[in-house]
Amino acid sequence: SNKNLYISNFKDINNQLTGKYGKPKRDDVIWLDDLYKDDPSDYGMAISVGDLRYLAEWDLPETEIQSVLQGDNYEINFWLEYIGKAFKELEKNVIEKAKKDIW
Repeated sequence: SNKNLYISNFKDINNQLTGKYGKPKRDDVIWLDDLYKDDPSDYGMAISVGDLRYLAEWDLPETEIQSVLQGDNYEINFWLEYIGKAFKELEKNVIEKAKKDIW
């Protein structure tokens, strides 16, 4: 019921990641529309309507980590992705092949 709890949870998870992996290379709060920007009690609502995003990224020797909190249509989504650098080229090739197969 309190959409700001998503922000608290996002920050808690990122603090744990920072404790384990160090400071993120990117830690951004991105406003796409500043309607709710003046009232922090509405930040959760801003996320749920797609006006606000939180993004953090870590760049480790073998892995990239992305933590994202965003929303749309009054729903909030969080994801945490670990990307193995050794597989990035393979992933890129698979995506390109899939795009060609569609068309």
